[in-house]
Amino acid sequence: MRGIKFLILVVIILSLFQFNLYSLITSRVEGTVIDKDTGQPIKGAYVYLFELDIFDNNSAEYESFDMLETDKKGYFKFNNVKKGTYFLSIFKQGYAAFGPLYAHGYDALELIGEPTWQQKNGSEIERFYLKEGQIKHFKINLEKEAVLKIKVLRKLPNGIEPYSEKYDVRLSLKHRGFINEIKAETGSEFQTIFFKKGLVDIKIKLEGYKTKTYKDVLLESGKTKAIEYVADFTTGQVLHGIVRYADTKEPIYLASIGFVKIDEPGKNFHASLYANKNGEFWIGGFEPGNFYLRISATGVNTRKKFRFVTYIKIKPNEKKEIYKEF
Repeated sequence: MRGIKFLILVVIILSLFQFNLYSLITSRVEGTVIDKDTGQPIKGAYVYLFELDIFDNNSAEYESFDMLETDKKGYFKFNNVKKGTYFLSIFKQGYAAFGPLYAHGYDALELIGEPTWQQKNGSEIERFYLKEGQIKHFKINLEKEAVLKIKVLRKLPNGIEPYSEKYDVRLSLKHRGFINEIKAETGSEFQTIFFKKGLVDIKIKLEGYKTKTYKDVLLESGKTKAIEYVADFTTGQVLHGIVRYADTKEPIYLASIGFVKIDEPGKNFHASLYANKNGEFWIGGFEPGNFYLRISATGVNTRKKFRFVTYIKIKPNEKKEIYKEF
């Protein structure tokens, strides 16, 4: 009888000890990040842990739980993580982004492609549920990023020069069969970061010129795809203008130019741009036809506003010159 009582007491003590030990174990998410090619640990990778709320229609909202960097062994650890649903995103310069997010920079994240929590067979870590007191460990391979470089030039009668104005790049990423568009406003040269390998459609839009499209460009891991686009303002239909002040003959920098094709409803070419430091502007790549041209500027000293409006017709292969003084 005494032995039975002693056994029961031992069981109770062990149960209490196990309960107390369990209560000391906090839920955490940890793992190692390694180079997929070399198998070496990656130091200084930015690891984001996102908490995820999923609704009945399979839509989701997420917010960052925490962010840290991997140590010299590629190790990371998030302590004191409450129970819930999470996913990971990882970024390291020179490597493709891991997870369903893309970054314009480390502080500008957005969804890329169809998120893993909407897929049945994703190749990356999908959402995971963390229980109270549970430890989740991951081993994550990062592959080298696929780099896209775009250089824009323009061909003028006096030669080729870098296109120094702002232009728009639109990238349609065919990621896992899902097309996601990324827009960027840039200068003469543009380069991606954290891109994954795969197919991408590229659209380059210069103000004053028709959109240039590249279809199904293959981006490969660890390689750079370079595209040099030359906007030719010497062939086809071209409008060239110079804007000056009438009294000083000085060029009007940043004079506003509006150019709209007024025939063929639904297919109207339009451009909205500014004169450069020489008071010049170029418009090209459009079909011949009838156009509305507006030039507006503001005086330097008087702040008086100037406005010029005209309708012009441009024939095939015609180079139209506009000189305007205010």
